[in-house]
Amino acid sequence: MFIEFMTSIMPKIRLLYFDLIKIITTSVVNSCEKGTIKPKQIEVNPMTQKRLEKNSSHMPKDSFFFEKLVPVSLVIMGIIMVGLMIFAAGVLLGIVKF
Repeated sequence: MFIEFMTSIMPKIRLLYFDLIKIITTSVVNSCEKGTIKPKQIEVNPMTQKRLEKNSSHMPKDSFFFEKLVPVSLVIMGIIMVGLMIFAAGVLLGIVKF
């Protein structure tokens, strides 16, 4: 009974949601076109501007940590994750007694 109620009401809720979104976007677009809503001007700190313009990586060049250790640890964690997923599937299927 509850499932039938939910399946009958969900399309109506979805249409109501899309109608509300349409009304909101239309009103915002109309307000922008009329000029009642103006974009806020943000002043940028000169130090922040320099930091944003500086397009450099924080990762050092030829780093053992980032070139060797991080990829190896990610692969090991991936293998452990796959093993745990297989173990969980075995428990769910009743193959492994836990």
